[in-house]
Amino acid sequence: CCTDDGYIYIGMNKGLLRIDRAQPERQHSLLPDIKVQSLYQDSQKNLWICTSHQGVYRLAPDGSILNFRNLPDNTNSLSNNDVRCAIEDDLGNLWFGTFYGLNKYNPSTQVWENHVHQNNISHSLSHSSIFALYKDTQGGIWIGTYFGGVNYFNPEYEIYTRYKTGDTEKEGLSSPIVGRMTEDKDGNLSVSYTHL
Repeated sequence: CCTDDGYIYIGMNKGLLRIDRAQPERQHSLLPDIKVQSLYQDSQKNLWICTSHQGVYRLAPDGSILNFRNLPDNTNSLSNNDVRCAIEDDLGNLWFGTFYGLNKYNPSTQVWENHVHQNNISHSLSHSSIFALYKDTQGGIWIGTYFGGVNYFNPEYEIYTRYKTGDTEKEGLSSPIVGRMTEDKDGNLSVSYTHL
């Protein structure tokens, strides 16, 4: 992940490697005991480090590091410490996909909201385990799930539209396990699948 602070960050199985772009031989290891799953830089230049079983870390532009984790007795926390991906919406909220739940964090109020699949609500997430997040050019967020296909939602209304598997390409996705999504210049969304 290239950032605006003059460094390149590489997430690894054992920590985060920071490389000075001007002097690549200058390398520094951060958070050596964590497994990094993905990196995301927000509009405020914070680097969010999504980890396996250690929650999410925020590396601020001033170099300070803050860890956010699931706190079992506190509903104002992550729903799960296995954090796979992050995205920022057009309102400045951060969204994190975890092993159990989609988490919204408002940096201004420091409030967490957790979203999971609910059997009795038709417009809830199709599955609670999130693999991928993507924000399109219209500001909508696409959510790739484990065994629930793709969900689309507008962050203002938080109503999910589900895209599930079908027997043919025209009828739906070819796999319910979605690993990544990208958008081309014409606004078409491409979906790649994860095989476990």
